[in-house]
Amino acid sequence: MLERLERIFRLGGYLAVVGFLAVRGYSLLDQRRSFPGNPSEEAAALIGKAVSVPGYQDGFAGATAVFVMSTSCHFCTASAPFYHKLTTEVALRTKGNFRSIAVLPEDPTLSNAYVKVLGVNFDSVQQGRLAGVRATPTLLLLDGRGIVKKVWVGQIPPAEEERVIAAILKTSGVSAN
Repeated sequence: MLERLERIFRLGGYLAVVGFLAVRGYSLLDQRRSFPGNPSEEAAALIGKAVSVPGYQDGFAGATAVFVMSTSCHFCTASAPFYHKLTTEVALRTKGNFRSIAVLPEDPTLSNAYVKVLGVNFDSVQQGRLAGVRATPTLLLLDGRGIVKKVWVGQIPPAEEERVIAAILKTSGVSAN
């Protein structure tokens, strides 16, 4: 009897492990549909629409990159080297026809300190949330009228970085070559 009970408990344990792995595997597959780099359905719905950036009054350049981040987002922190490269390279090549705006939900003092630690020179750091954007980091590319042209969600893979820069250059009217 005791031996039979042991087998039942062991089988139950195996089934619990298999069940957990199946649920975890589905969860990871579900995340891959929208991350990294691919916009979620909600974020993709922003393409072609005008967006309002909380607190931002300066108008949009030929191309404007809006970086939606959070101080608690480790993917945002890990993206800092690419964001630095993007903002520096695109600003130089577009000769003033590009703006970069960071939008964070945290207090402005905390947000500005975080951005300073990241070492990215955004043209503007704003406090707030963007309607239709739930995940951080999210990068929106706006044209000169504030219309969303492209959306990238999650940390941009290194193999995609040059394509992102090329898309921003094209929107600003500069050849990517």
